[in-house]
Amino acid sequence: MSDQLSPNTYSFPSQHTLLVIGLQELQESKQLTDVTLVVEDKKFPCHRSVLAASSQYFRAMFTGETVEKTQSSVSIHGVTAEAMGNIINFIYTANIELCPENIQDLFATANMLAMTHLCEVCIRYMHNHIGHSNCIELYLLGHLHDSLLLKDASRAYILDNFSELELSKNEAFAQLPVDFMEDLLSSDELNIEKEELAFNALLQWVSWDVVNRGQHLLHLLKCLRFPFMSGEVIQQTVLPSVKAVTSDPDVLCYLAVVTNTGERDQTAGDHIEECTMVPRVGMYNAELIVFVAGSQKEETRSVCCFDPVTKENYCAIPPNVSFDFRYRLDYHEAVVTSQNQIFCLGGIFFPDHKYTGPALNSVKLYNARKMQWIDKQSMREPRCAFAAVVHQGKIYAIGGKPAYLDADPLSSVESYEIEADHWTMVSPMPFALYHHAAVVCQEVIYVIGGLDASSRVTNVFLSYDPVMDSWTTVVPQPKVPRAEFAAAVYERRIYIAGGRAQERDSTLSSVEVYDPVENRWRFGPELPDDRRSPLLVVFDGKLYMLGGLQTLWNRHSRARQEVDRKDMHVLHASTNQCSSRQWTRFAKFVRYANSNACVLAKLNTKRMGRSEYIWSERPKDSLLDFK
Repeated sequence: MSDQLSPNTYSFPSQHTLLVIGLQELQESKQLTDVTLVVEDKKFPCHRSVLAASSQYFRAMFTGETVEKTQSSVSIHGVTAEAMGNIINFIYTANIELCPENIQDLFATANMLAMTHLCEVCIRYMHNHIGHSNCIELYLLGHLHDSLLLKDASRAYILDNFSELELSKNEAFAQLPVDFMEDLLSSDELNIEKEELAFNALLQWVSWDVVNRGQHLLHLLKCLRFPFMSGEVIQQTVLPSVKAVTSDPDVLCYLAVVTNTGERDQTAGDHIEECTMVPRVGMYNAELIVFVAGSQKEETRSVCCFDPVTKENYCAIPPNVSFDFRYRLDYHEAVVTSQNQIFCLGGIFFPDHKYTGPALNSVKLYNARKMQWIDKQSMREPRCAFAAVVHQGKIYAIGGKPAYLDADPLSSVESYEIEADHWTMVSPMPFALYHHAAVVCQEVIYVIGGLDASSRVTNVFLSYDPVMDSWTTVVPQPKVPRAEFAAAVYERRIYIAGGRAQERDSTLSSVEVYDPVENRWRFGPELPDDRRSPLLVVFDGKLYMLGGLQTLWNRHSRARQEVDRKDMHVLHASTNQCSSRQWTRFAKFVRYANSNACVLAKLNTKRMGRSEYIWSERPKDSLLDFK
């Protein structure tokens, strides 16, 4: 079929495909080839016209006044035979396979051959696959080939992940130019919590070539922020390490002054400048209670935080407006991995104020630097009112409902391999549950309580062995059946608190504690009041309870009302006896504590909006807008 352009002109788009197929057949059969490229010890029969049409390098070679113009065999140096073979295949087929193992050689070869489009494809691939193991190599590659996009992306990755890079094992780090080291050590965006990490990196870089790099030491030391180092680190690490690589009096004098460890030598100190007092971005990292809920768009989730040390509230992604139910997310789960990765899973939207609808199977990973969520592979089944835990690098999604409220609950369980971004179904629970809780205690996954298929509140107690992929009913069970409650592991014991009871509209204040060593449940200190869906968080060796919903009754009309609680209590640890402890109010108002999903994670407070509200006992404090 053809597209008519004018009365006598026709276009046949399929001709392009036929041309590529024909060229491929000619090259494979070595018909009409008029030049052979020799790379290393391998020969590639080709057509001059095809090479010249695809590469400015070959066009100049075969159309200019060059020796190779009439040669039947042309040697190409500085590239690998594998890379050249892949590029010749691309020229003839328009297809190329990219992978981490071949991308750098392909980029270098395409750049040498002046194949701009292929270079752009390689750069985009590398940009999307920057990681701990290759970020420095990719910066050097971008520097060598003058790729601003690759350099900028690699630089940003190095700055943001600097403390996690194993520089001592990375030979590419030794090849970084001095101007990049200056840029790196001077940057406010260097994501380190301790300044000695920057110092150690500098000394390691200098140690690779003390003779030539020693002359830059003074200049690079001025990029460091010595006021953020402790006296112990300066005395035991900084001064001995510098003296081991140089005896330059200017260097030693500068260190003596900026570290307050000696008198300034007037004969050598005119150039001394004061250290910057600006903290690096990583010095704003703090362990925070992170609340995850619905936001202002269906595809994103809110990220709001509370700092128990300063009692400040922060917001990275704002939550949905309280009166707007369209993007209010309920019955979802949030988990954090040992690598500080925050995931939000499943849940349900109630857009029409009707507490019915299908559950979500979405899985989202939070990018803290960009303050945005990244979609990952969805769960095999939609889930709400379920439980989720992290164990040995995997996330387990357990039970729940595929829809709310009338759908049958699930007994199914699925496992997510974080590195592979892949979900796998594992052995189901012995029976279906929803509004239950799950924790990992001493490498065992436990599932507790919840509602069964008949919507009865249970005191179920199960354990799951991921190695054997098997479930076991644990005896004894908790003393009180409960659902929509909080669970946490504290001091190697399982704590469960609050929730709803079997009786209609009845909520609980009771706390139970399970000791796996003794295999025994005990009652713990009761909550200050009864509430369902509270939160339990372990922070700095202490157990905190916050949020939840409390049922209030009107004494006259007997009307029932549920109230969001935003206070926070800490379990007073004056004694090791669980029954003798008590809850003490820690904060009267935690702004986002009504969320039903939270984790403890390390985030950067500088990148987030900070509320001016800080709770104290003074009644004049008020809630203000974000700065």
